[in-house]
Amino acid sequence: MGVLFRESLKVTRPLETSFNTFEHITRKFVHRSHSMIFVVLYRPPPSRKNKATFSDFILEFASFLESLLILPFKVVICGDF
Repeated sequence: MGVLFRESLKVTRPLETSFNTFEHITRKFVHRSHSMIFVVLYRPPPSRKNKATFSDFILEFASFLESLLILPFKVVICGDF
């Protein structure tokens, strides 16, 4: 999982969060007067090792979305859920 960007963009980390049921890279991109949050998300398949259930994922993902909604930027979420 990764994010590629041009050097002309200012890139920051708006959130420093971690979750048990998924991984994410969240970056704020700024170009001139435009700002946007990009999220790349990966949800590994449930296994005996990670003991991740779908309901656990939904609860954590809802919490993550709530943290994004308070930010005053447009948000794009992509990845493998």
